[in-house]
Amino acid sequence: MEGTKTQEALRAELVAKAAEDDGFRARLTADPKAAIREALGVDLPESVAVHVHEETAHSAHLVLPP
Repeated sequence: MEGTKTQEALRAELVAKAAEDDGFRARLTADPKAAIREALGVDLPESVAVHVHEETAHSAHLVLPP
């Protein structure tokens, strides 16, 4: 990964790209690892699961740290 960026910064970059690019948003939802590879040039290991959740006006998601 881009060594100087924090995980939070990389997450923010993905969210921003998804907000401005509907095609990327669809790819991120359908195949998160491929979309992350496309956007950041990072291949995540098979052991890492990526879940993409879209918030709506009637739902919110809370992510707890490990």
